[in-house]
Amino acid sequence: MTRQAKKSYSLSSRVPLWFALNLLIAGVIIATAVHAGLKRYMLDEARIDLQNRIEAMTFALQRPGALQRFKPQLENEWQSRGGELVYVRVLDPQKHEIVSSSAIKRQHLEALFAGESTVTKPIVRELNKKSYLVVTTHLRTEDPELNQASFEFAADMTQHQRLLLRYYRLFWSVFLCGALVSVMWSWYIIRSSFSPLRNVIDRIQQSQNALHERLPSENLPQELVVLIETFNGMLAKIEDAFDRLSRFSADIAHELKAPIMNITSSTEIKLSRTRTIDDYREALHSNLEEMRRIAQIVESLLFVARSESPDQNLKTESLNLRQMVEKLVEFYQGLADEKNVRLVADINENLYVIAERTLLERAISNLLSNAIKYSPENGRVIVGAHQTADKLILTVTDQGAGIPAEDLPFIFDRFYRGRTELTKGPTPGHGLGLTIVQSVMRLHKGHCKISTRVGSGTTVSLEFPLEI
Repeated sequence: MTRQAKKSYSLSSRVPLWFALNLLIAGVIIATAVHAGLKRYMLDEARIDLQNRIEAMTFALQRPGALQRFKPQLENEWQSRGGELVYVRVLDPQKHEIVSSSAIKRQHLEALFAGESTVTKPIVRELNKKSYLVVTTHLRTEDPELNQASFEFAADMTQHQRLLLRYYRLFWSVFLCGALVSVMWSWYIIRSSFSPLRNVIDRIQQSQNALHERLPSENLPQELVVLIETFNGMLAKIEDAFDRLSRFSADIAHELKAPIMNITSSTEIKLSRTRTIDDYREALHSNLEEMRRIAQIVESLLFVARSESPDQNLKTESLNLRQMVEKLVEFYQGLADEKNVRLVADINENLYVIAERTLLERAISNLLSNAIKYSPENGRVIVGAHQTADKLILTVTDQGAGIPAEDLPFIFDRFYRGRTELTKGPTPGHGLGLTIVQSVMRLHKGHCKISTRVGSGTTVSLEFPLEI
């Protein structure tokens, strides 16, 4: 049973949702902080106002008998400057009521001050879903009896509560409207900002079958420029790999066609009628030579394909150049003796190169083979090396006829074979020797250069950087 893929959401819808959530969290934090600060500020203002009223009452009750004259005002509603209704109750030392405000029920005042003999500082108490700022104190007047009386004050905080509630409603109304507008505007901006990305996606979909096309990076955001450059680099690698695969397939088809046709034709001719054993043996020898040629071509092509791979990992080591060249010279001396060609290794003993042994031996072998092939009778092939400030240069020089100027631009192409001066036809071989040498040098971050003079010889130089 296949697992269903989770539903994916677009960034243009996800980002505004996260933005709205962040706005909501920020709004709750701001509203809570402002509400707490405003509530504390109003409470402080109410305490200051109540304290001022108490001081005013103390001043008004300084003379004896002032309480009786002030009693009608205390029994009625007493409104403070802040707009709160302040209720007052005066008790004698035996806790008998002397006077109290009639605007509030007596049991309410008793409930507000229950459980506390003296409330010296104003505090907030709840009663019937209302908040009151209460305080119990003694007034210092010139009347000794009045000084022993207890004054209970209760300021109604309902107006404060209504003000805070209005603030809360107004804040959330404005905030939600602003948040809605902000979310819609952010959604529009994000969709507009993502339009270049959608254009890039459309271009990518259109370029699926065109590896040679590259996406333009002009007039794009910096983040998309990096994406485009990365995608173009990936396309370049894919195109290069595809081209190499196409060339490899074309090269195999081209080079294997002739030997396979030779084998097929030879076999058909031999089978067309009865032949002697010697004829069949001759045909088998001929087919064997063609098969060896095919095997050699395939091996060389595979080597070139592997060496051109950008993911090829080199197992480099420090190699003594003279020791390696002397072994190869000794190996090819037999081939050189057939043409009376002298092989000379003129290399300092202290020269070392950082390279992979197998690849370097293959490159030098190809150069020696070519030099011997194109050297005249009694000629000489010199393998030399020297080091500069930043590279090590290995040279292979022959005394052959040189390379015509018209052949030099194509000398490293696969299967390209120049024309000899004697036959005016293609030179023997498969035309992969210098191609392999160039591929080996590319892997080692080096260069292969050729200098030649017609009639004087050719020098092939392998330049290795001192640090790979």
